Amino acid sequence: LRAAGDFLTSLEGTRAPCGHAAVKDVETREGADQMDSYFMAETLKYLYLIYAPGHWVTDGSYVFTTEGHPIKAWQHKGDGRGHKWRNTTCFQ
Repeated sequence: LRAAGDFLTSLEGTRAPCGHAAVKDVETREGADQMDSYFMAETLKYLYLIYAPGHWVTDGSYVFTTEGHPIKAWQHKGDGRGHKWRNTTCFQ
């Protein structure tokens, strides 16, 4: 939570009239005249979920793709003879 809080504080410097600007140079904190689509689609989604206790996607049975989409986690179903993995979204 502390890292998320630091991140939220750093976002204050990126505020623009229409959202948040990309940072052109992290040393000078110079802003760019753009906001990448993944900022809202992924970054803000992760940030929201950090502070959303009890949300269905934070119960430990989901993982996120690199695009920020939740999918059911794979579960280990060992039977003593070897390892078996199954995706719980495909096989019930």
